[in-house]
Amino acid sequence: MQDIDKNIIKRIHEENLSDPVNERILIAAIICSLAKEFANELVVVGGSAVEFYTAASYMTKDIDFIAKDDFQIAKIMTSLGFSIGEGYTWFHPDTSVVVEFPKPPLLGDVSRLTKVKTEYGVAEIIGVEDIILDRLKGREFWQDNNELPEMMIYSHYDSIDFAYLRKQAEFELISDVLEKAIADVEAYKAGRSPYLRDNFYSDKVIEAKIVDALEYDVPLERIISRLSNDNQVRGFSIDEKTSYLTSIIKSSKEIQELLSE
Repeated sequence: MQDIDKNIIKRIHEENLSDPVNERILIAAIICSLAKEFANELVVVGGSAVEFYTAASYMTKDIDFIAKDDFQIAKIMTSLGFSIGEGYTWFHPDTSVVVEFPKPPLLGDVSRLTKVKTEYGVAEIIGVEDIILDRLKGREFWQDNNELPEMMIYSHYDSIDFAYLRKQAEFELISDVLEKAIADVEAYKAGRSPYLRDNFYSDKVIEAKIVDALEYDVPLERIISRLSNDNQVRGFSIDEKTSYLTSIIKSSKEIQELLSE
C-alpha cells in the first residue's frame, strides 16, 4: 500500500470547512482508491449517495460503502487514522465524518455507477436509478415519508433510464409507487402542480378527520392547530394550511351542523 500522509484527513477537513459535501466526496475517493490497490471495489451508497444526487438538499455525516469483500478494509481505515467503534462504524479525530460498511451485496447495477474524479482518486457512487429505487422501497415497506425520490427524479430527469427504472421497480414490487412519483414530478415540471410530491390528504379525508375530532368534543381551534402542523395537509406554511382547513370547514355541511349543536 502506498505511503499515507497521516494528516491527509485533517487537511481535507480543514480545506473544506465551508463545503462538507466536498469533504465527504474527497474522503470517499481516497478510501476507494486505497481499496483498489487490493483489488477491492467500494461503492458509495445510502444517504451519502442521496446527498450527492440531490446536490446536498439532503445532508448526512456518514459515508456508507458496499465493499466487494472486507479484504484489507481495516488496514486501509487505520492507515488513514480512523478507529472502529460499535457496529463496525469508523471514526476519525480530525473530522465529523463517520464511515460504515453495510453488508454486501450491492443492490444495483455496477455498470451504472457514477464516477467522481478528484485529486485523491475516484469515488464510485451507486447509480441514480438504483438509489431512487432504494428510497422508494423505503417508502413502500418502511414508511419513509420524504420527497427524496422525487427530488432525484426531478434533478436528473433528462439522464434517467426510465426503462431500467420501471423494469426494476416491477421486480421489486414497487411499480405503483414509482409511477406515482414520476407523475408527481412531471406535473410539477409542467406547472400543473406547485408540489414536487403530492402526498396530501384528500378534501374528503380532511373533512372526515375534522368530523371525527368534533364528535369526540375536541375544540375546533385544537383540531386546526394539530392539522396545520401535519405534513400531509395541503399548503407550504402553517398559514396556508390553516386557510385551506378553514375553507373545508366553511364548505362542509356536516361540520357546520356539528359546530351549531
